[in-house]
Amino acid sequence: MLTYYNISQPKILVNFYYKPYDTQLLYYTLGTGFINDNKQNFNGQLAYENDEYIYKITIPKTGNFSYFVSFTLTEK
Repeated sequence: MLTYYNISQPKILVNFYYKPYDTQLLYYTLGTGFINDNKQNFNGQLAYENDEYIYKITIPKTGNFSYFVSFTLTEK
């Protein structure tokens, strides 16, 4: 993967979705009812830990929501 994609924070497009909390905090697939948060009201940081790249997202606590996040990487 590292040989094909740019792994740098400015090159990663993050799409952030939320909906009212429904017993699951984080979803692995984008289902119905999610709203795209165009404001990108979160803090994202790319980190390299234990030989892996990790994208950490800090979401301000403003309510009780469920979340879905997608990442788009660009080719080199």
